[in-house]
Amino acid sequence: EEADFFFVPIWVSSAMWQMNWGFRDLLPTGVRTVAEAASYVRQTWPYFDRHGGADHIWVFGHDQGAWRVRAKLPQIAAGIFVSPFGANESQRGGHRSRHDIV
Repeated sequence: EEADFFFVPIWVSSAMWQMNWGFRDLLPTGVRTVAEAASYVRQTWPYFDRHGGADHIWVFGHDQGAWRVRAKLPQIAAGIFVSPFGANESQRGGHRSRHDIV
């Protein structure tokens, strides 16, 4: 009840990404892995739904980071993404200024 943020300890490996027009795109395996983790977190603890997941931190550490993740995984779209890629939200649904961490 006292935490401000919740870190979700999942790492989507580079094996779960494919080249797509020169950019890496999260494969169905990666989407499924993150979706299963989100489902587990949501079903196991009451905190995810408290703020719609906006206080949950997700790491997408591969080249393109969270590129198109919000579109593919709307259940975690409100979350905070840690990513090495800083394209803004209008560029492939990437980094959200003043929200995500690059």
